[in-house]
Amino acid sequence: MQNVPTNRLIPVLVILLIVASFLLGSLYTKVQYYEKGGTAVAAAGTGNVAGTGTQPAAEPEEPSAPVNIDVTDYPRLGNKNAKVAIVEFTDYQCPFCERLFSDAFPKIKKEYIDTGKVQYMVRDFPLFQIHPQAQKAAEAANCAKDQNKFWEMHDKLFSNQSALQIEDLKKYAGELGLNAGTFNSCLDSGKYTDKIKKDQTDGEGLGVRGTPASFIGTINGNTVNGSQISGAVPFETFKATIDGLL
Repeated sequence: MQNVPTNRLIPVLVILLIVASFLLGSLYTKVQYYEKGGTAVAAAGTGNVAGTGTQPAAEPEEPSAPVNIDVTDYPRLGNKNAKVAIVEFTDYQCPFCERLFSDAFPKIKKEYIDTGKVQYMVRDFPLFQIHPQAQKAAEAANCAKDQNKFWEMHDKLFSNQSALQIEDLKKYAGELGLNAGTFNSCLDSGKYTDKIKKDQTDGEGLGVRGTPASFIGTINGNTVNGSQISGAVPFETFKATIDGLL
């Protein structure tokens, strides 16, 4: 067998090292981007990446221009006659969504929802590329809605974010007193798969590029005209926007 001269191998090895370094660097950058709340997401049902190069969802942003959000048939928390509404596009496996749930949401609930000034709604936006359990968690919340326990399941999922396997979701349903057969059939059949895909598609059309994405505005019937605030922003950011609408 003829040996390849060493002087011919060296340039090839150098090129391979350069390519490998580039790929490793790109991978490291992407991992860091996601860990900081990066917002590159796949278009619903297509697997194509959208939103590349946008601001991380965890970073506070100025409210966007108002858009109309349909909230027909979505569960509402609070006074149904409140003129101000918040619509959150969420991912139950997203750490920044959990931060919003733990930090700002309790204060929003105490000061505005429980006092009848604001109604709160949730739509789904699972980032399934980096959060593989988010899709079924979203389905679980919708299946719980069928038995009037959406908000109880919503809270349970965020309070147990590290345990969102199928068996965990079914266990939570039992803990909430749901009919096990009905819930399990709903979850196993993927009853709400299309509904969640529609939420994702609608969200992308509204400018959602990551989670959490909260739209705050006025509500008229089943339409909220609101501006988007991206990320797990502090309560004071919500307060300033809400007070400006009351």
